[in-house]
Amino acid sequence: MSFEHYAIAKEDRAYQLDTANRVVELITEGYLRVLVKSPTGTGKTYISRLIASSLQLKEKLGVAAKSKFKVLFLSHKHRLNRQAEAEFENDDNIELITHSAMSKIPGHIIEQGFDFTFIDEAHHEATMSIQCLLDDLKGKPIIGFTADEERHDGYLLKFEKIVEAITAKEACELGFIEKAGI
Repeated sequence: MSFEHYAIAKEDRAYQLDTANRVVELITEGYLRVLVKSPTGTGKTYISRLIASSLQLKEKLGVAAKSKFKVLFLSHKHRLNRQAEAEFENDDNIELITHSAMSKIPGHIIEQGFDFTFIDEAHHEATMSIQCLLDDLKGKPIIGFTADEERHDGYLLKFEKIVEAITAKEACELGFIEKAGI
């Protein structure tokens, strides 16, 4: 399946398109919980925008072609929500609803409805605050984003599939990120 999306001003990197395509394929196959793993600085927020611009995903979720995708974006930090707002701000095809992952989703957001949810820094998905939100998200696809899905506290992340966009080594070799040094 080739990845079809409406035009976005930025230049796509091959791994970003491939990742968006794999996520859309998984959602199309019926998976509702997909985790995207990619190192910090490799464009996870941009990948989320590619996913939200997918014509196949819109069709799969039954959103009318001329309607906006309603996307709930959850993050545990205001700066990450602001980053998402900046990434999506000029996109007239998507209605982005940002909300803190640390507080209950207000009733008016639930009543308005949304087509799917992104969870940034999804390795926090195992925390009680996010677990309490999951009842409000049932039945809709949830796509998580993280640089590292490993948790050292024994809690499990509840995603059905993990899509690795690019490894840290590959990203360094391609010059997308710098090797971390101490």
